[in-house]
Amino acid sequence: MLRFFLIFNFLVVFCAFAKEKHPPVFSYPKELETAMDAARQAGSILLQYWNKEADLEIEMKGTTPVTVADFQSNEAICQKLLADFPDYGLLTEEKIGGEAMEKAIARWREAEWTWMVDPLDGTKSFIAGRKDFGIHIALLHFGVPILGVNYYPVSKTMYLAVEGCGAYKQVRKKPLQQIHTEAKAKAVRPVVSSKKSSFVHSFYRALLGMPLTPKMLRKDFKNVGSCGLRLCMIAEGKRNIYASSGESGSVWDYASGAVILKEAGGFISDLQGKPLDFLSDTYKFKSGTLSCGSKELLEKAIRVSEIQEH
Repeated sequence: MLRFFLIFNFLVVFCAFAKEKHPPVFSYPKELETAMDAARQAGSILLQYWNKEADLEIEMKGTTPVTVADFQSNEAICQKLLADFPDYGLLTEEKIGGEAMEKAIARWREAEWTWMVDPLDGTKSFIAGRKDFGIHIALLHFGVPILGVNYYPVSKTMYLAVEGCGAYKQVRKKPLQQIHTEAKAKAVRPVVSSKKSSFVHSFYRALLGMPLTPKMLRKDFKNVGSCGLRLCMIAEGKRNIYASSGESGSVWDYASGAVILKEAGGFISDLQGKPLDFLSDTYKFKSGTLSCGSKELLEKAIRVSEIQEH
């Protein structure tokens, strides 16, 4: 018995040591390093403007505000990506100039490898001085996201994943920590863009089988400004479902987070359970999106969506 105890303790110590000495190995290491460096650089730019509304030079793009911080973050990211990978395609939320960038944008759908960038996700939160805004950088292979980096500069938190290599979180300079979704949903814990949304009320009323009360919304629902952060919260098990209508969200809002969520064990699709089209002509997902931490909750949510549609 004593011998077994000693061997067991040796293995525990050995595994802990091995884990510390052997960090995760990722496919596409150069691309991942470039994306992480670009995200951190952009984060430093955003923090120069954060909580300084007078310096933001806010414009309106339709109903969406855009600031000088969006453009400067965008320029820094795109220059870094194309300097290291000049032959890759590029799609970014904001307009950019320069011949190399324009050529990269022109070929983004046809290119084997394409960068997809959101230089500031959660602009309204950013303008309001809240912390739930971030930077998204994804790498697509023939239109399918296979690498994702989401960076939240206020807390200096990085989420990252590469297809087949797992999902990880890094806070400041601490070691990478592998993250996982909730194994089985004991209760529905949504993350939403707005608790006042008519879609949120109709969808979750049907899913839960009851009207949403102020107490439920306050206790069980989490409002988050960044779409990418919503997916990351599901990826690390803090929340377990996020649903959106086809009117909200664009491909660059979801591409990086989709990789992180899938590699953490989660699921993402449209509201009917079909794969998301990241080559969409409108840059939108016409049939909405559904992100879940467990297959059980995903299937239940899809059934609710099908009933609502009919």
